[in-house]
Amino acid sequence: MFFIALVAVMLFGSASAEGEWHQVNVPITSIWTVPWETFGPFTYPAWGWPTESAAVALKEHDSQLVLHERVIDLVGCRNAGMLHVAIPSQPDAEGRPGEGYINKDHVVPCGKQTFNTIMVVQALATKIYAGRRSNGTQAVFGSVLQHNKLYSVGDQVAFTQSNGTVAMVDKRDVRVITPQLESVGELRAVVCANALNFLGMPYCWGGRSPFVGDFTPVPGIELEVPTSVDCSGLIHLVMHSVGLTVPRNAGSQGVCMQSLEPAAMQPGDIIYFKPLVAGGMRHVLMYLGNGQVIEASGSLGAQSSVCISNVVDRFGVALSVMKNGMELFADHPTRKCQVMCGSFFNDPGKLQEMRDAFLANVGYQA
Repeated sequence: MFFIALVAVMLFGSASAEGEWHQVNVPITSIWTVPWETFGPFTYPAWGWPTESAAVALKEHDSQLVLHERVIDLVGCRNAGMLHVAIPSQPDAEGRPGEGYINKDHVVPCGKQTFNTIMVVQALATKIYAGRRSNGTQAVFGSVLQHNKLYSVGDQVAFTQSNGTVAMVDKRDVRVITPQLESVGELRAVVCANALNFLGMPYCWGGRSPFVGDFTPVPGIELEVPTSVDCSGLIHLVMHSVGLTVPRNAGSQGVCMQSLEPAAMQPGDIIYFKPLVAGGMRHVLMYLGNGQVIEASGSLGAQSSVCISNVVDRFGVALSVMKNGMELFADHPTRKCQVMCGSFFNDPGKLQEMRDAFLANVGYQA
């Protein structure tokens, strides 16, 4: 039901998501759960310097958007500097668009403008060129670049900027997304390769973007960064990078993945921690193959970062003997959780719906 509902929302809208469409026009911007009385703790796009209030506000940091992603203005935000928006690209378990508050200065109205060429940035950051010179800005990993036709000049490919002008990026840094799905094997391989690019990046609560540029943490908050990924942000972003829309948060990802026996896991599949007590933390990891998993972990002490582990070391058992629903000390050294395995890749029909939803949200029209 999730994927059918999601496609319906993308194509026809919903009663909870009616309003003017806007498009992100900065490299990265944060989504907040509250309408801050200023522009939010990160007064610049999220990759800039935080304000002094960032440490206090970190728990309200819900997610992030990157260049050219679209949101719907729900109107009525009490803070004139922010917008209350629906976020179709980051749905919940029922396929409903996520909601939050974003800096009004980080988006521009885009109406229902459509394109027939959609590309997604695969590099952690790529320069944007106006003419044959860089205009000093970047598109980061996951950025959506749209145009009305696919054409290249030398090593560069064209896209339409938020202001309607044409710019260029290195064609080696982008992936063209079409309605026709690639092979499942190719999708799995690219998702895993893209996840590996995040290795070593710090954990960021609510993060859904690459860690780029220099950053000095707020004193006393060593792990606080203005941009990077959390566990579900990593999964969502690497799926988004190959043109597939999945739920944004760990709990919703665990609900919507297709259950899979641990011994049948393939690269790109998901391991989900289900808490045994109400209000417990949820967590997701991605299986890389060869007995290894990658995760953005905020609870592994010195490893509070994107890291790789051996399955036996991480869970205490091999996948060959693990069973769905096993209670393991996988989430916390003194607190058990249920471990569940699943996949977004094993149902061809749902996989196509995930691609259709992605294209509908970014303005694709053949």
